[in-house]
Amino acid sequence: MSEQPFLAIPLRDGTQASVSNDAFRVGDREFALNDIQDARQVAPDPETVALRVANERFGVELQPAQPGDGALLLEALFRLRPALRPAGFESPVTLPPGFPPLPSNTTLPAIANPWAPRPTVQEQPGLYAPPLGTYSPPPQMGYALPKVAGGRLSPRPRSISELIGATFELFFVHWRRWLLLGLLALIVPEIVSGIVDAVFAVLGGSNLWAGLAPASSTAASGTFGLGGSSLPAGRALLLFALNLAATAIISVLIGGWSAAVLGNAARNALYGHSPQVRDDVRAGLRRAIPAIGANVLVGLIILLILAPLIVLYSVLLTQFGAAIADQTALDPSSQAAAVFGVLGCLTLLFFLPCGVGSIYVFIRLLLSPYIAATEHVGPRAAVRKSWELTRGSWGHTFTPLVAVWLCTLGISFAVGLLQYASLGVATLVIIPVVAALMSPLGAIACVEVLYDLRLRREGYASLVSESPTDDAPVSSPV
Repeated sequence: MSEQPFLAIPLRDGTQASVSNDAFRVGDREFALNDIQDARQVAPDPETVALRVANERFGVELQPAQPGDGALLLEALFRLRPALRPAGFESPVTLPPGFPPLPSNTTLPAIANPWAPRPTVQEQPGLYAPPLGTYSPPPQMGYALPKVAGGRLSPRPRSISELIGATFELFFVHWRRWLLLGLLALIVPEIVSGIVDAVFAVLGGSNLWAGLAPASSTAASGTFGLGGSSLPAGRALLLFALNLAATAIISVLIGGWSAAVLGNAARNALYGHSPQVRDDVRAGLRRAIPAIGANVLVGLIILLILAPLIVLYSVLLTQFGAAIADQTALDPSSQAAAVFGVLGCLTLLFFLPCGVGSIYVFIRLLLSPYIAATEHVGPRAAVRKSWELTRGSWGHTFTPLVAVWLCTLGISFAVGLLQYASLGVATLVIIPVVAALMSPLGAIACVEVLYDLRLRREGYASLVSESPTDDAPVSSPV
């Protein structure tokens, strides 16, 4: 039987880790001290300690509940196994009673000239910095492979450029299957969205089978022009508002369904599985309601942030549409002009905070439907987790996603020009097909970012344990 531990700390999962003179325990698992081959802190927030243990394929990771407890745990282990202490690790200033003493032969490496130029060392996340004047490559954890091919799950966090490259790699490795999956899973919802647009276009007086009319021909009808100053009024304004609301609702529903199907497929591809249309659609059906719910919740939050701006602009558009189009339509000395000026100033005042705030919050919550699709959590839990994962990583989330979106935006813009040739063909056929084909690329980008952020928070061993099948090839060095 093992001795009573002299140090025990609580962990974030509700269990505890402890160290005794002959064993290291994590929850219900116990490891002999002689079987531990390496021990390091691999993540700062939340604090994560990783162990390389004999006969443990993926290593052991634990997250102390209190900051600083990880250093105490490592110090206790290093005092019992001095050979494991990495260069540069500093002992905590305050130690609890009962700690084993430092070994008598423990000495720090001598530094001949502390002011000598320090050799260039490539930074490696989770590894301690070497002392000045010396450098030896740190030992690799048993589960830390240096690189993976095909955009699959990486054992170490990726940079922004690496995330962008991994997204396209994962897409092109299975591009035929991605296109087929996107087409079969999303073509019907996209066609429904196109039908709604076509109905409102016909109700607005457009010829569905003619090209999109230029701005000059729409000015008389009161609809939005492409380049003029005409504004919607009366029936055209009502149709525009209804079309905008219907499009937003359909987009939220399609986005949730897309995240459920393509998110699961991208997660499986991340673990080394090629997309399977039947299995991925079934998985999407099982997680469709949570994913759609998460997307609806995100949409409502963004709508709430934009509410002041929407209300102000709606009042201006309905009550002062003529004044917006023609500044001379109002008498400057009238009460209506004063109200118009106040509303205009308020609109400009709310424009920047509402616009910037909505973009900021949208990026922070963008991963919510993909979390709901790939984990067994509800919409609210998915939104909370997305907010937590992206804390301090807004740019790391925003940049790769926007880079991928810009690539698809060029294709979408080129396809959108077909409306000038035939509004009906473009709306009902071409645009839905292209949207369905391009959707997998955006979903892959979101999942790549999601699992990179989870890797930084939860560790590689934790993610590997979620592999869809036990015999799935997770990654291979190149």
